[in-house]
Amino acid sequence: GLALARFEEYRFSDSVSYEGKYVPYAPRNTACVTLGYEHPFRNDRRIRASVTWNGVGRIWWDEANTAFQPFYSLLDAKVGLTIGHLDISIWGSNLLNTGYGTFRFRSVGRDFIAVGRPICAGLLIKYSIL
Repeated sequence: GLALARFEEYRFSDSVSYEGKYVPYAPRNTACVTLGYEHPFRNDRRIRASVTWNGVGRIWWDEANTAFQPFYSLLDAKVGLTIGHLDISIWGSNLLNTGYGTFRFRSVGRDFIAVGRPICAGLLIKYSIL
C-alpha cells in the first residue's frame, strides 16, 4: 500500500501552517509477503511451514513532520504438523528483533512512545473434536 496523505489546508495559527505536510500516524507505505508450503503424507498427516515479511513506514508522529518512525520490517515464521485431529505448531514473530515505535505523543514538554513487541515465540497445541 502507498499513502500520500498530506494536509491540503491546515493553518494552526497566523504564523504556523501545516499545509503540504504528511498526516501523522498514517504510514507512508505498507507491504506484506507470505510464503507457505504444505505437504500431505500418510493418510491424515501433513506438515506445513510459512514465513511472513511485513514492512511499514515512514510514519510521522507530529503535524510539523519533525519526528518519525523510519520504515521497518518484521519477519514471522510458523512450522506445524497435523496428525488426524491433533495440530502442533511452533511459531515466532519479529524474529530479527526489530526495534520500532507503534505510537508517539508529546505531553507536558516530554515525548512518550509505545514500542513494538520484541522477538516472541510459542508452541500451539490444538485438538479438534469435529
